[in-house]
Amino acid sequence: MVESEMMPERKISDYDIEFLNLYLKNKRSTFDFLTGIQNYYLPKFDCKAITDEFLLKILTKKAFAFKRDQIKIAPDFKMKVGLIELVQEINKKAGERDFGLDHFYCPDKTFLANVLYTLD
Repeated sequence: MVESEMMPERKISDYDIEFLNLYLKNKRSTFDFLTGIQNYYLPKFDCKAITDEFLLKILTKKAFAFKRDQIKIAPDFKMKVGLIELVQEINKKAGERDFGLDHFYCPDKTFLANVLYTLD
């Protein structure tokens, strides 16, 4: 049984206000909350895709993100595809899910390749 099946996922409304004030002080603490406590697989913190707006979309579930234990790691290969093409392919395969990704703030290729590989 994977970790996400053992414990029910907690919604943001399940946390008390003191806890949220502690963890959601700034962009870095919100990122740490989402990737640590909530176990989301997100792009690296220092990439352009990690904006306050993106994190808020993930936090409020207006955008979809895989949990880390759901991600399949893409084989290590040299990709000749650009970031914009990878984002477009993810958005095409995502169906109803909105990953909150656009071509203005593209995550790194490794993140995009892993998400695309997981969708396949």
